Amino acid sequence: LLEKEASWQNYKIIIQAADKAIEYNSKHRQVMAPAGTIAEIGKFAFALSPINDIEVLNQGIKDLENKRIERLRFEPIDPSFELIIERVEDEYKVFLWVDSGNTNKLDYSWDALGIRFICSKLDTLN
Repeated sequence: LLEKEASWQNYKIIIQAADKAIEYNSKHRQVMAPAGTIAEIGKFAFALSPINDIEVLNQGIKDLENKRIERLRFEPIDPSFELIIERVEDEYKVFLWVDSGNTNKLDYSWDALGIRFICSKLDTLN
C-alpha cells in the first residue's frame, strides 16, 4: 500500500479495567526513512482507502456475532496492534497485542504488550 495512494484516519487506543488505564496516542514525528523518503512515526492510523480497515473490522465483528466465523483476527494495514477474538461456547476470548515499537521508531519487530480479556458478551467490546 503506497502512502500517496492511501487515506488515513488517526486513532488512539485506551485499554481500561476498573481504575487502571493505558492510553496510546498518536505523536507525529517525521524522520528520514532508510529508502531516503520522509516517514511519519508515532502514529496510530487506520487505512481508509484503497482498503478500509474500519469496514474490515466491522464486518469481522458482524460475522462473529452472526456465527459465520468462530475466530476473528484483525491487524490494520499500518500494523500497530493485533486483535483476536475467539468464540468459546457463549463467551469470547479477546486478545489484544499493542506494538508500541512500531509507533515509536521505524522498527517492525513486534516488541509488544499483550492483554487478554474474557468477555461474556460481544457488545462489551463497543
